[in-house]
Amino acid sequence: MANQPNDERSPEQEPGRAIQSIPFGKVVARIYRNVSQKDGVYYRVKFFRQESDGEKEWLAKSFFHEDMVSVAKAATASYIWLVDNTDYVPTSVLSVVAKFGRVDESGENSPVHEVQVGNVLASVWENTSRAGNLYHKVSFRRGENLGSEVWFWNNFRPEDLSHVAQAATSCRMWFGEMRGGFQRNDVKSEGEKNRPAKRKPRRAAK
Repeated sequence: MANQPNDERSPEQEPGRAIQSIPFGKVVARIYRNVSQKDGVYYRVKFFRQESDGEKEWLAKSFFHEDMVSVAKAATASYIWLVDNTDYVPTSVLSVVAKFGRVDESGENSPVHEVQVGNVLASVWENTSRAGNLYHKVSFRRGENLGSEVWFWNNFRPEDLSHVAQAATSCRMWFGEMRGGFQRNDVKSEGEKNRPAKRKPRRAAK
């Protein structure tokens, strides 16, 4: 049985200074501004889910099936905000990585469903809480070429945001097709608190 990935870290630098937060339900999109010698000013967007176990709060990077609409809305709203409030100029040219997947995810560690839209990979992970209840969470990653290899990031370019929204919508439809939609068990005190151990970043398949 697969476990959703925890906060994977990549060799990419931090996305920059947070300039805006856009909440929808328990989903929060944070927009970052950064500057590099190579690219000048650029923007990145990260998505989080607000979690709580009754004692403390944290921001998770994976989402329940009922969050898919909020993820799609947050992605769309982030793009609109960037166009209206920054110097970001939309581009129609986007280099898309060929179909990819996680090279380390096989057998018991594989997601139960994946969808790739553009460079965005959405993975559905099946989990079991300490109480034995089954639940699912969804992670979103961006694939990007680094030389001859493909690496995953947990932040997104403005050009990727429509693909995040499409991937979230596709996952929502998949959940709806599976037994009329998975019903989330009462796992707030068990499953959500029982977050999997951190994992090292992995390279994607070529």
